[in-house]
Amino acid sequence: GVGPTKFSGGAMDVLTTQQQDRLNQAKARMRIENEEYLRQHPELQTFISMFMSKVLDEQPDDVLTFACEFFSNPENEAAVMEGVGTVGFTA
Repeated sequence: GVGPTKFSGGAMDVLTTQQQDRLNQAKARMRIENEEYLRQHPELQTFISMFMSKVLDEQPDDVLTFACEFFSNPENEAAVMEGVGTVGFTA
């Protein structure tokens, strides 16, 4: 295989063709696994959509605190379950 390649300005490792192929295959597997997981959990898409809508509507100055409060609010569970199938994709 081909070893690291030197560029002007310092050494920079470059993947061999075989390494790049393995990396691309791993990325494709991960993407498929992630898509399967999201299909099994449509409530996640609903929850994220609800959060993004609320953030854009309210435009809080402290988004981190807003997110913590939003995701820890038990009242959101019922709203998410009602919204499953109406926002994003369905299972």
